[in-house]
Amino acid sequence: MPEAKEIETRTFLTEQQYINITASFLRNDSHQEFFDVVNYYIDDSQYTLEENGCFLRVRNCKNTIELTLKKRVSETENIEVTDIISETDFSLLVNGHILPPGDVSSALSEAGLNKLTFIKVGEMETKRLEIIKEDYKIILDSNKYNEKSDYDLEVEAISPELASETLEKLAGEYHFKISKHYKSKYLRAVHS
Repeated sequence: MPEAKEIETRTFLTEQQYINITASFLRNDSHQEFFDVVNYYIDDSQYTLEENGCFLRVRNCKNTIELTLKKRVSETENIEVTDIISETDFSLLVNGHILPPGDVSSALSEAGLNKLTFIKVGEMETKRLEIIKEDYKIILDSNKYNEKSDYDLEVEAISPELASETLEKLAGEYHFKISKHYKSKYLRAVHS
């Protein structure tokens, strides 16, 4: 899969805000369902990828395992490269430190970061609800990691402006404040 731009804006929610918002969306669309996601974060013991402004995530979701290289471009934009990998590839990456061939490996090679000894540096379990609209997607997550839990709301959109406008509209409608200092899932799972 070639590079893809991800445009998103996010905020933390309290448990009660999360419950209220998910209940509202489920009332309005009975076809929506929660699903489970497990994210494994990969780096080397020196956090070389993180020092270079990127990270590797293996996501196990809906019987698919994705290996994604994410690089932050701006506050609302990431560049992502993703490969679908097998259980064997995942096991070899986490236990054998072997990066599977593909677009992620090629992108890391181009950046001179493919010879690292990769290890799992963090893990997060998430219960997720996605509401898909024409130009944006609302994602509500209940997260568990390192004996902690939290809740967040994310808007992915076709432009930074639409993502911000949608989040602001939701904040007004559901009476929550937008977090000024949102800490990414990677940072929470790896450094908390």
